[in-house]
Amino acid sequence: MPEEDVMEFSDPPEEQESEIDEIPKDLRALRTQAYDKSISDLVEMIKNGDIILNPEYQRDYVWDDTKASLLIESILLNVPIPVVYVAEDEDGCWNVVDGLQRLSSIARFMNNEFALRGLEVLSDLNRLRYHKLNPKASRILRNGIIRIILIFKESHPDIKYEIFMRLNKGAITLSEQELRNCLYRGTFNQLLHKLREHPSVLKLMRRKEKHKRMTDAELLLRHFMVSEGYSPSIKSVEGYTGNMRSSLNGFMRKKQNAGPQEIARMESECIATIETCLDVFGDDALQRVDEDGNFDGRLNRALMDSVLACFKLHDEADLKANKDGIKSGLIELFNDPKFLDAITVRTSDKKKMDYRVSKFCSMVDEVLAAP
Repeated sequence: MPEEDVMEFSDPPEEQESEIDEIPKDLRALRTQAYDKSISDLVEMIKNGDIILNPEYQRDYVWDDTKASLLIESILLNVPIPVVYVAEDEDGCWNVVDGLQRLSSIARFMNNEFALRGLEVLSDLNRLRYHKLNPKASRILRNGIIRIILIFKESHPDIKYEIFMRLNKGAITLSEQELRNCLYRGTFNQLLHKLREHPSVLKLMRRKEKHKRMTDAELLLRHFMVSEGYSPSIKSVEGYTGNMRSSLNGFMRKKQNAGPQEIARMESECIATIETCLDVFGDDALQRVDEDGNFDGRLNRALMDSVLACFKLHDEADLKANKDGIKSGLIELFNDPKFLDAITVRTSDKKKMDYRVSKFCSMVDEVLAAP
């Protein structure tokens, strides 16, 4: 297995409150249907695109040929195979949520992509590809049954997400953002993927390449959710509930299939905002100041909420012309215990979100208004 790709932050992970408790009981709908599918049916559905086996959100296929061979042997021996869970998308296709490695292994073998190896019970089949199996083994494999649990698209989206998180406990556990991309594929998700590779985004996040577990995509999603929702008139992030997971899910659902003009606007505004942030703060962008008055070198997600949402509201030239005052103003904000608390402890709290964004915006307004 490759080493884990880790991003270091100076604020703690968000508290992940359960979303189910926030949903009225009469709306907690989860519509499912069980299907017993033959191996041949499943392979045909994969071939036709009815089952989306390896969409962009999923982790890479990681089973080696020996582990895949043992799965094939289990089917030939009529050993029960664990249930596969799939989610129906808007087009009626099935996205694999749990069972990617199993279905990928079966499809690879049926497509003659590897020869069986490491079999102990059916050792005479070692070194054989699918097309070389004897007629009996070939027939048993084609007719082998796997149970599929389909979660219909009409199910409540937050309930679906919660169920998927509970299923997501295997060795190839998906991250929060990888799972979002499973559920919310569309134009907005494509934008997140595109932005992850933009040089300015990479520079802001202090990376040479996009993050393997999509932490960078989640940061971009968070930026859009906060900056699109912040209202200076009421000094609040509209649409933010105080539950970060639920709010990010809701925003991604809302923008899932945004039109080309809106996507183009969001892309240009995001890049402009990030480049302005880099021009103003340089290598110190989105960092806390330590007790000695030095920027600590780690990204702070809560501070990112404040800076990027504010910069989106102002003219780039004005911000750049006043960068010394803005940087000094930010350093001064760290002397405000309430602001420091808002980017340090229980940062998902709604009041803390509103306070840190509005406080930073007020500071920038004062700097720009100064003679």
